[in-house]
This record gives sequence, structure tokens and C-alpha cells, in this order.
Amino acid sequence: MPIKHVLDHFLNHVKDDPQKVYIKQGEKHITYLESLKKIVAICDFLDISGINPTDKVGIHMGMKPETILVYFAIIARGGCVVSMAPILGIYEIKHLLKNSLCKCIIICNEFAEKLLEMDSTNLNILNYDEFKNILSFKNNYIQKMQDLISNLNTTKEAVLLTTSGSTGEPKLIAHNLLGMNQWGEFIEKCQNIKKDSIILQPSPIGYASGILCTVPSATICGATVVLPTTTSGPALLETLLKEEITHYGGVASISKSILEEWKKNTYLQFPFLEEIRIGGEYLSKDFIKEIKEMFPQANITLTYASSEGFGFITHKVDSDLTHIEDGILGAPSINTNIKLIHKRQYDKDNDIGEVVGNSPLLMMGYMKNGIIVNPLDEDGYYHTGDIAKFNTKHKIYYFAAREKFMFTSYGTNIYPREIEAHLEKIDAIISAVVVPVIDPIGGSVPVAFIAVYKHINEKNILESLKGKVHARKIPKAIFFIKQFPILGNGKIDRTCFIKKTKGLSIDDVNKMNEFL
Repeated sequence: MPIKHVLDHFLNHVKDDPQKVYIKQGEKHITYLESLKKIVAICDFLDISGINPTDKVGIHMGMKPETILVYFAIIARGGCVVSMAPILGIYEIKHLLKNSLCKCIIICNEFAEKLLEMDSTNLNILNYDEFKNILSFKNNYIQKMQDLISNLNTTKEAVLLTTSGSTGEPKLIAHNLLGMNQWGEFIEKCQNIKKDSIILQPSPIGYASGILCTVPSATICGATVVLPTTTSGPALLETLLKEEITHYGGVASISKSILEEWKKNTYLQFPFLEEIRIGGEYLSKDFIKEIKEMFPQANITLTYASSEGFGFITHKVDSDLTHIEDGILGAPSINTNIKLIHKRQYDKDNDIGEVVGNSPLLMMGYMKNGIIVNPLDEDGYYHTGDIAKFNTKHKIYYFAAREKFMFTSYGTNIYPREIEAHLEKIDAIISAVVVPVIDPIGGSVPVAFIAVYKHINEKNILESLKGKVHARKIPKAIFFIKQFPILGNGKIDRTCFIKKTKGLSIDDVNKMNEFL
């Protein structure tokens, strides 16, 4: 039988090496054969529960290892998974249900209490922890799976990823089985994944790093996926060591939490770690250097636009950190076309503009009110909304800003992330958000909200920025806050700051109690 998608690969591994461990979490080990039996049993349970094979089904199960099996059961029946991040609130979940037209959610005990607030009149809520003990296991599981997946439509949406991105409003990104398989093959080659690889998925499966990267690539190769019990730095570091992880990937915050924990025990070594994939956030040169110091023997790949563009741009970090500068994105991936859209002559002269791209691995589009909206412009390019600078000598792109967050102060373009990156290099500062406030002469000026882990005063912060950023980019005021509002994808909700400070002057912000 020709290989058409990830589930074909999975079934072949069941036949070839049924007792190979597929998923591990602590003392729980689930083999490829056990996984198949559970997937088929879940399919049968969904049948008797009245869930139509082509229905969209939400999954809200956090770090539970069976999440992978529930995903595959829904997809094997010809349905579509609506992935829901653990951190999502009721408002976000309702928003996703509305836009996906999803009428069923599979949860676990961890999230049962939260969903009591949901109006379940027209919503079918199934608790895996309640129905797992009544699953019916049959002997013809291989034939049953073959029958299910033999005629799957690989171009129909199979998973709707939840991403808040920078908008503050959750969005649904549609991918199909063909895309999942192509993405798995891309990661397999990019990270040199093999059958004996042990891959850590350090964040919930529902994020792009899980369902589009780790799970497909591991399944294609017949490798083992390891899930930590929590996403804390100590738990991740312990898992890396105990399980002798060979590969891991995810957003930069994951590596940052591991790095901070390792700094307390720098004698620890990881000779078995071969490959690391990092993306999802602005990356500083100092951060990449520290990761390389922690894992000197590991190959590090930086990825960009994984959720929507399947790694539009990537960069392999060499031992000398050649071309590594703050905000590095990398060069276009194989079969990917990238260009910059220049809004002004100045931008064209300095090779700076919005990143747009085209790739055969691009998402299907964003789903809204049950309809997938084509993400391409008339020339066939996807607009990322990110501003980048292109180094013509080294053919490498460097991130500058999100277009929607740029503003002008006294005629100078202000890129908030550039200022935030410099602020976050200052000892004592955990995170920073820079937004514009009204200035009667310059139109607007930057101010910064920061969270710190030890005392530092505003004067010392502003002095530290002198000579590192243009004078007009130095914040005109610093506001200390205890905690940043967080989006469903774990990133800071900067849109919240922009909305609250819109139309305000520095004096007005000083009077606010909401953040300060």
C-alpha cells in the first residue's frame, strides 16, 4: 500500500515493530500496538456517542499522553480536530467554537470544572478520564484502521490550530493531512530524526510544535515521543536527563526555562542531545550563544512562521555563531519564495519591509465562521505582518517588528521589539513591552512596561540604553508592573497594553491602576 499520510506511516510501524514505545510520560509507556488499539477503540466510542465521522471535535486535554491518540482517532474517522491550548479561558473557547462550528469537545478531569461555565445546551462535552474505562477493544484493529484511513481525503482540513499570535484574539489555522505529512518529512530531514530518536515534546501537543512538528516527524520515522509532566524548567531539565532526549523543539520560552534552570547546575551535560529546534519568538544573539554553551554538541535550527508557513525561513547555527545577530530569522527554506514589500523609498534603499512568502507547505488558511479564508494575495503570497531587514551580503533575514506595532516618533520609525530586546538584556528585567503614547509635538513617544525579578530604578534602566538605541527610541517613561497579561499561546498580550494606552499621554498612563 503506498504511503499517503502520517497514519499510513503509523500503521506500518505497528506491523513492523508493535512493541516499540511510541509515547512516554513518567512511568507511563504506550507502545505502537497499544496506541493503535486505543485509537480504534476511541473511534468506536465516538461512533456510538453520535459524533459524525466528518465532524469537527475540540480537544482540551493539556499534557495528557492520550491526547495524541484522540487526535489520530478523530482524523482517522475523517474528522477535524479543533486544538485548544490549556491556558485558554472560556471567552476564547467560545470564540473558537463559534468560528469552527464545532459542537463537541473532548476534555479530561483537569479541565472539567472550567467547562462547567459553558452553556452545554448545543455542545457535547466528553470526558476522556470518564469514558477511557469503558472503551471496547477488538481483535481486528489493524483491519479496522486500514478500512478507516484507506480513503481519507488528504486535502480536507484535519486540524485547526489555535493561535493568538499578536492580535489578542484567538485564530484558527487550518492544515490538512497532506500538509501534516509534508511538515513531518520536513522536520525529519531538518533535524535528522531516525527510528531510535527520543523526541521531547516540551509543550502541549495542540501547539504547532507538537501536532505539526514532533508528532508527524516521530510517526513517520517510528521514533518515541516523550511528554514531561509539566512545562516548568526543573521538569523539562529532569526529563532531558532521565530520558536521554536526542531531539526537542518548540518556542524560545521553552529553551529559556531550561536554560535558567541549567544555570543553577552548570555541571550537568547532555551528550545524547543531537538536535534542537527553536522558533516562535524574537531571538537575541546572547540567548542563542547561551543555548550553544549549554548544548555544545547539539545542532540548533532556528525556524520562523511554523504555525502558518511551515518553517518559511530557517537557519542552522554553527559553532562560531556566524551571522548570528539579534532578531535573526535565517534564509528561505527549500521550495520557499520570500520577498520584502517596501512601503517607502527609505525602506527599499535599506532592504527593510514586510515579509511575504509562498511555499507548497503553506497552511490552507484561517477558518472564520466555518469557512477557510484563502491567505494568499493575488500574486500567490502570504503576508506575515512582520517587518524584517535583509542582509544582501549573507542572504539572511533579520526580524525588525510586527507591522501593526510600529509607530513614528518625531519622524523616526520605532520598532518596539528592538527596544524590548535591549531592555531584556539588562540584569533584573524579565520582560518588557514598549507602546506609543501621545506627544503634542512628536505625535507619539515610546514608553515601556517592565517586569523585574529584583530592584532596579528607572534612571539606571534609561542610562543602560544610551548608545545602544537611537535617542528617540529610548522610552520616555518606565512603568513597573507585577505580571504581564498572557495570551493562549503563552506569549505576552501586548495588544492589551496598546488598547489601554490608546489616546493617552504619559501623565494619563501614570494615573492608571490597571497595570501598575
